[in-house]
Amino acid sequence: GEKEKAAKLSARLLDSRDDDPQLRFDIAQQQAQQGDHEKAMDNFLIAIKQKPELLRNGYYRMQNSMRNTKRGEDLANVLMEIDLNKIGQTWAIGNTVEMLFQSPETKAAGYKLFDKAWEKVDDKVELLRSVSFQEDFWQADDAWKYAEGLLLLEEKKTSFSFIASYAGSSNGKLIGPLSRSCLLYTSD
Repeated sequence: GEKEKAAKLSARLLDSRDDDPQLRFDIAQQQAQQGDHEKAMDNFLIAIKQKPELLRNGYYRMQNSMRNTKRGEDLANVLMEIDLNKIGQTWAIGNTVEMLFQSPETKAAGYKLFDKAWEKVDDKVELLRSVSFQEDFWQADDAWKYAEGLLLLEEKKTSFSFIASYAGSSNGKLIGPLSRSCLLYTSD
């Protein structure tokens, strides 16, 4: 019926204008809304690679497709290839990292993407916010360099409310980015 007609029209549009990342992203959003998450992810990934700033526009619909298709690692690979600053919103990168950390299969991709973002993006506070309460992240061997960066960010007048923020941990203790950083420096 109508869904098939729309899919055919979208395919013809993409064939005639396959170099138009905005069109591709818009079609991907329609495909996601219609539940065709696999095709949507194909188009989201191509569009983001062509025009990275599109990621911030329809992030949540893209994220839903990513979860439904379990293609978080594919998105991480695309983000590893592009200039992350072109996205223009660090929260979109941070949300992707956070989502990658939620699955054992994609955790390694999450670490790689976070490491690249740490080196490349300006808004490190927003990036740290995305992983500040991920237990596994702070257990990594190189977590100390991010902890050190967190403490150095305070010197640059980083919002203390973020640095000192807290959340409950599994053992009932209140712990946040600042206390995690201190624990890293005091542990054996």
